Amino acid sequence: MKYRAWLLAATLLLASSQSSADSQLIGKVVTNEDICSLFYRDERFVWFPKGVFKRSHFKSKRSTFDANNDGIDDYLKLKENFTSYQQNMMYYAYKDQNSRESSNQSYIFPQSWMQCPDEKSSCSLNDKISDGVLDIGVIPGREKPVRYRSRYTNVFPFMRGGFTYYKITTESVNKDVVSIIKPLPENEKYEIVCVFITGSKLQ
Repeated sequence: MKYRAWLLAATLLLASSQSSADSQLIGKVVTNEDICSLFYRDERFVWFPKGVFKRSHFKSKRSTFDANNDGIDDYLKLKENFTSYQQNMMYYAYKDQNSRESSNQSYIFPQSWMQCPDEKSSCSLNDKISDGVLDIGVIPGREKPVRYRSRYTNVFPFMRGGFTYYKITTESVNKDVVSIIKPLPENEKYEIVCVFITGSKLQ
Protein backbone atom coordinates (compact mmCIF):
# COMPACT_ATOMS: atom_id res chain seq x y z
CA MET A 1 0.00 0.00 0.00
CA LYS A 2 2.84 2.36 0.85
CA TYR A 3 4.45 1.64 -2.52
CA ARG A 4 1.18 2.31 -4.37
CA ALA A 5 0.68 5.56 -2.47
CA TRP A 6 4.23 6.65 -3.25
CA LEU A 7 3.77 5.74 -6.92
CA LEU A 8 0.53 7.72 -7.11
CA ALA A 9 2.15 10.75 -5.45
CA ALA A 10 5.12 10.54 -7.83
CA THR A 11 2.79 10.31 -10.83
CA LEU A 12 0.80 13.33 -9.71
CA LEU A 13 3.99 15.29 -9.08
CA LEU A 14 5.30 14.40 -12.53
CA ALA A 15 2.02 15.42 -14.17
CA SER A 16 2.06 18.69 -12.25
CA SER A 17 5.62 19.50 -13.29
CA GLN A 18 4.86 18.67 -16.91
CA SER A 19 1.74 20.82 -16.99
CA SER A 20 3.58 23.85 -15.62
CA ALA A 21 6.56 23.62 -17.99
CA ASP A 22 6.93 26.34 -20.61
CA SER A 23 5.69 25.68 -24.15
CA GLN A 24 6.67 26.92 -27.56
CA LEU A 25 4.92 30.17 -28.43
CA ILE A 26 3.66 29.84 -32.00
CA GLY A 27 1.43 32.90 -32.19
CA LYS A 28 -0.29 35.52 -30.07
CA VAL A 29 -2.97 38.19 -30.10
CA VAL A 30 -2.31 41.03 -27.64
CA THR A 31 -4.63 43.87 -26.62
CA ASN A 32 -2.98 44.68 -23.27
CA GLU A 33 0.80 44.34 -23.31
CA ASP A 34 1.12 44.79 -19.53
CA ILE A 35 -1.04 41.72 -18.90
CA CYS A 36 -0.05 39.59 -21.88
CA SER A 37 3.70 40.04 -21.42
CA LEU A 38 3.41 38.18 -18.11
CA PHE A 39 2.84 34.98 -20.05
CA TYR A 40 5.58 34.95 -22.63
CA ARG A 41 9.23 35.69 -23.14
CA ASP A 42 10.99 35.37 -26.46
CA GLU A 43 9.49 32.26 -28.10
CA ARG A 44 8.24 30.67 -24.88
CA PHE A 45 4.74 30.60 -23.41
CA VAL A 46 4.85 30.58 -19.59
CA TRP A 47 1.96 28.62 -18.12
CA PHE A 48 2.34 29.77 -14.51
CA PRO A 49 4.55 32.87 -14.34
CA LYS A 50 6.00 33.57 -10.91
CA GLY A 51 4.09 35.97 -8.70
CA VAL A 52 0.99 36.11 -10.91
CA PHE A 53 -1.36 33.50 -9.50
CA LYS A 54 -2.48 33.15 -5.91
CA ARG A 55 -2.49 29.41 -5.43
CA SER A 56 -5.39 29.39 -2.96
CA HIS A 57 -7.73 30.88 -5.57
CA PHE A 58 -7.71 27.68 -7.63
CA LYS A 59 -6.49 25.08 -5.13
CA SER A 60 -9.00 25.81 -2.36
CA LYS A 61 -12.66 24.90 -2.59
CA ARG A 62 -13.61 28.22 -0.99
CA SER A 63 -12.17 31.66 -1.60
CA THR A 64 -13.17 35.31 -1.57
CA PHE A 65 -12.39 37.85 -4.29
CA ASP A 66 -14.13 40.10 -6.82
CA ALA A 67 -14.67 37.44 -9.46
CA ASN A 68 -16.70 39.52 -11.95
CA ASN A 69 -15.12 42.98 -11.53
CA ASP A 70 -18.19 44.70 -10.12
CA GLY A 71 -16.16 46.15 -7.26
CA ILE A 72 -17.64 43.81 -4.63
CA ASP A 73 -15.95 40.73 -3.21
CA ASP A 74 -17.78 37.46 -3.88
CA TYR A 75 -17.87 34.38 -1.69
CA LEU A 76 -16.85 31.63 -4.06
CA LYS A 77 -17.09 27.87 -4.15
CA LEU A 78 -14.92 26.06 -6.70
CA LYS A 79 -16.39 22.94 -8.28
CA GLU A 80 -14.04 20.74 -10.28
CA ASN A 81 -15.07 17.78 -12.42
CA PHE A 82 -12.73 15.01 -13.54
CA THR A 83 -14.81 12.40 -15.36
CA SER A 84 -15.00 10.91 -18.84
CA TYR A 85 -17.98 13.22 -19.45
CA GLN A 86 -16.40 16.47 -18.33
CA GLN A 87 -13.14 17.98 -17.07
CA ASN A 88 -13.74 21.54 -16.00
CA MET A 89 -13.71 24.18 -13.28
CA MET A 90 -16.66 26.35 -12.22
CA TYR A 91 -16.76 29.17 -9.66
CA TYR A 92 -20.10 29.51 -7.90
CA ALA A 93 -20.48 33.06 -6.53
CA TYR A 94 -22.57 33.95 -3.47
CA LYS A 95 -23.41 37.21 -1.73
CA ASP A 96 -22.54 35.93 1.72
CA GLN A 97 -20.36 33.13 3.01
CA ASN A 98 -23.18 31.31 4.80
CA SER A 99 -25.03 30.59 1.55
CA ARG A 100 -22.18 28.77 -0.18
CA GLU A 101 -23.85 25.40 0.34
CA SER A 102 -27.13 26.55 -1.19
CA SER A 103 -28.31 26.74 -4.79
CA ASN A 104 -28.83 30.51 -4.61
CA GLN A 105 -25.65 31.52 -6.39
CA SER A 106 -25.42 34.97 -7.99
CA TYR A 107 -23.66 33.53 -11.02
CA ILE A 108 -21.28 30.78 -12.12
CA PHE A 109 -18.02 31.66 -13.83
CA PRO A 110 -17.41 31.08 -16.68
CA GLN A 111 -20.73 29.40 -17.52
CA SER A 112 -22.89 32.50 -16.91
CA TRP A 113 -20.79 34.28 -19.54
CA MET A 114 -21.21 31.52 -22.12
CA GLN A 115 -23.48 31.23 -25.12
CA CYS A 116 -25.61 28.29 -26.18
CA PRO A 117 -24.57 26.64 -29.44
CA ASP A 118 -26.71 26.66 -32.56
CA GLU A 119 -28.80 29.61 -31.38
CA LYS A 120 -31.11 27.52 -29.23
CA SER A 121 -34.45 29.11 -28.46
CA SER A 122 -33.86 28.64 -24.74
CA CYS A 123 -30.50 29.24 -23.14
CA SER A 124 -30.79 28.75 -19.39
CA LEU A 125 -27.84 28.52 -17.04
CA ASN A 126 -28.30 24.75 -16.96
CA ASP A 127 -28.07 24.73 -20.77
CA LYS A 128 -24.83 26.69 -20.55
CA ILE A 129 -23.41 24.31 -17.94
CA SER A 130 -24.06 21.27 -20.12
CA ASP A 131 -23.53 22.64 -23.64
CA GLY A 132 -22.39 26.27 -23.43
CA VAL A 133 -19.41 27.75 -25.25
CA LEU A 134 -17.13 30.67 -24.44
CA ASP A 135 -16.63 32.39 -27.79
CA ILE A 136 -13.18 33.89 -28.44
CA GLY A 137 -13.75 34.37 -32.16
CA VAL A 138 -11.50 34.04 -35.19
CA ILE A 139 -7.77 34.44 -34.57
CA PRO A 140 -4.80 34.36 -36.96
CA GLY A 141 -3.80 30.81 -37.75
CA ARG A 142 -7.28 29.37 -37.25
CA GLU A 143 -9.89 28.92 -39.95
CA LYS A 144 -12.74 28.40 -37.49
CA PRO A 145 -13.63 30.54 -34.47
CA VAL A 146 -12.05 29.51 -31.18
CA ARG A 147 -14.68 28.35 -28.73
CA TYR A 148 -14.22 26.73 -25.36
CA ARG A 149 -16.83 24.11 -24.46
CA SER A 150 -18.24 24.32 -20.95
CA ARG A 151 -17.61 20.68 -20.11
CA TYR A 152 -13.89 20.95 -20.88
CA THR A 153 -12.99 24.50 -19.81
CA ASN A 154 -10.65 25.35 -16.95
CA VAL A 155 -10.24 28.85 -15.52
CA PHE A 156 -7.41 30.22 -13.38
CA PRO A 157 -8.01 33.65 -11.78
CA PHE A 158 -5.35 36.26 -11.12
CA MET A 159 -5.43 39.94 -10.19
CA ARG A 160 -3.67 42.93 -11.69
CA GLY A 161 -4.30 46.66 -11.20
CA GLY A 162 -7.44 46.13 -9.15
CA PHE A 163 -9.10 43.84 -11.73
CA THR A 164 -9.59 40.09 -11.97
CA TYR A 165 -8.48 38.21 -15.08
CA TYR A 166 -8.71 34.54 -15.98
CA LYS A 167 -6.43 32.23 -17.89
CA ILE A 168 -8.67 29.95 -19.95
CA THR A 169 -7.56 26.47 -21.01
CA THR A 170 -9.36 23.42 -22.38
CA GLU A 171 -8.95 19.68 -22.66
CA SER A 172 -11.00 19.54 -25.86
CA VAL A 173 -10.80 21.17 -29.30
CA ASN A 174 -8.37 24.12 -29.33
CA LYS A 175 -6.40 22.80 -26.37
CA ASP A 176 -3.31 24.46 -27.85
CA VAL A 177 -5.02 27.87 -27.53
CA VAL A 178 -4.82 29.69 -24.19
CA SER A 179 -6.79 32.88 -23.65
CA ILE A 180 -6.74 35.60 -21.01
CA ILE A 181 -10.08 37.31 -20.48
CA LYS A 182 -11.38 40.02 -18.19
CA PRO A 183 -15.04 39.59 -17.18
CA LEU A 184 -17.28 42.63 -17.21
CA PRO A 185 -20.25 42.80 -14.83
CA GLU A 186 -22.58 44.49 -17.33
CA ASN A 187 -24.73 41.93 -19.15
CA GLU A 188 -22.13 39.24 -18.46
CA LYS A 189 -19.77 40.36 -21.20
CA TYR A 190 -16.00 39.92 -21.25
CA GLU A 191 -12.92 41.51 -22.74
CA ILE A 192 -10.50 39.28 -24.64
CA VAL A 193 -7.11 40.45 -23.43
CA CYS A 194 -4.71 37.89 -24.94
CA VAL A 195 -4.81 34.75 -27.05
CA PHE A 196 -1.79 32.46 -27.28
CA ILE A 197 -1.22 29.54 -29.65
CA THR A 198 1.10 27.12 -27.90
CA GLY A 199 3.29 24.31 -29.20
CA SER A 200 5.21 21.48 -27.64
CA LYS A 201 6.46 21.55 -24.07
CA LEU A 202 9.98 22.84 -23.44
CA GLN A 203 12.46 21.73 -20.81
